[in-house]
Amino acid sequence: MKTSEVTNELINKKVECVVTGLKTTGIITGVIDNQWSKGVIIKLDTPVQWGDDVFTILHSTSRKSDDFGNLSNTNLIQ
Repeated sequence: MKTSEVTNELINKKVECVVTGLKTTGIITGVIDNQWSKGVIIKLDTPVQWGDDVFTILHSTSRKSDDFGNLSNTNLIQ
């Protein structure tokens, strides 16, 4: 996904994303948009454990200037 594709219409859509190197799925619950970056907030379907940490929410963002970031590893599931 690119920053230009991020809109409020994506909320409640199912996506596939990468968390700590593992592919997983989740639902978009919000949009992040600030001066430098843009992205989505994803509630993961199943928690991902990495060491002692457990992730249930992912902020998948990229820089607006060149689309560098984890957002490029987030794809809508149709």
